[in-house]
Amino acid sequence: MVLKRPSATKTKDWKNVPYARGKNATPGRGLRREQAKWKRTVPELLAASDVEIVNILREDKLLVDWTGATCPICGRGTLGELVARPHKGNRLLHRCDAKCCQRYVSPVYLNPIFSEHSRAESLQKQAVLLRAKLAGTPHANAHVMFGVNHKAVERIWSNVEQARRMYVEDVEPTIEYSGSKVWADVEADEATFDKLDMTDGPEPLGDPTHPVMWEQWLGIVQRGRPRTLTLTRLCPEMAEKRAPGPGAVRKVEWKPLAERWLEDRDVVFHTDSARSYKLRVPGVIHDFVVHQKKYKKVGGKRVLIPPRYVELQTHVLPSGKHLKVKSGTQIIDRAWRFIKDRLHRSATAKAGTKLLATKIRSAQYDYWHKDDGMWAETGEMVQHIMRDVLVA
Repeated sequence: MVLKRPSATKTKDWKNVPYARGKNATPGRGLRREQAKWKRTVPELLAASDVEIVNILREDKLLVDWTGATCPICGRGTLGELVARPHKGNRLLHRCDAKCCQRYVSPVYLNPIFSEHSRAESLQKQAVLLRAKLAGTPHANAHVMFGVNHKAVERIWSNVEQARRMYVEDVEPTIEYSGSKVWADVEADEATFDKLDMTDGPEPLGDPTHPVMWEQWLGIVQRGRPRTLTLTRLCPEMAEKRAPGPGAVRKVEWKPLAERWLEDRDVVFHTDSARSYKLRVPGVIHDFVVHQKKYKKVGGKRVLIPPRYVELQTHVLPSGKHLKVKSGTQIIDRAWRFIKDRLHRSATAKAGTKLLATKIRSAQYDYWHKDDGMWAETGEMVQHIMRDVLVA
């Protein structure tokens, strides 16, 4: 009697080839939240005095030290030390020494996250709200938990998302996909976030037979390196009302992106079976998997062939060596799921709006640092944004 091999048993080649190759590749499961340790806690921030909270935020790079810097108002004088001003309600302020200026500058002046005005919360509460935002707390829950006005909560949430968008758009062009000595595995796929019917409203726009505009983005990421995720907003054609989706990326949009990110990079490129990705690019080996169910006639009967999400492939490199890889789009698919889970939509975040793009960029930043201490990484982001503002 011959026993069949169990379906769950994998071959030796399958076990020896990891999905994310490379010594520095991030483990597939990442870092669990209960294992993460951040630099500051909520009790520590609330218990700090006015001087202590400024020193804490300066140490964590969330505030810049204006002492000795050129006055950002007049551009001539030099700012003095941070001192409590009794005639200003004991507020901690710097002062410009220029005779024509003599203006006072707050430690949060020009900060992309914190603010100071007549109705602003204390710096301690703003730091706690920032901590809650970085932990993924919805702003409605933060309002109930800390008893802070919902406008102040929304202001911190909006400031963080705007700062992340500025940082991502500045850093993303510097990303490179390269395997150095070995060929790298890179995945790409599209995702749709929203659609808008242009005929809805008092003044219908566009072609009434194709009135639907889609919010579609293309993502590219190297396996084992979350910080290489790049997102590009696509411009799909207008569709009919009952269209199930915008379809795959068009070749006219994919060609310049392939030349920009992948050409001569020595990468194994993994996608689904969309025809646009079959474009030949120098220095790129293309792998694809078929996600669609198919039927095939076997012995006169119609047999279902299930989709294959991951397959073992062997490629011959230009050097003549053989390379075994696992083809699939598991990493980029998880990235889209990660982004959509953190995309807290509002009534004004519709397809084609800058607000929706800002929220997507903010979730992209979240994905870049999903295994890092978000408090420390936010400090690095603030320093990057403020680098051209602070002049000694």
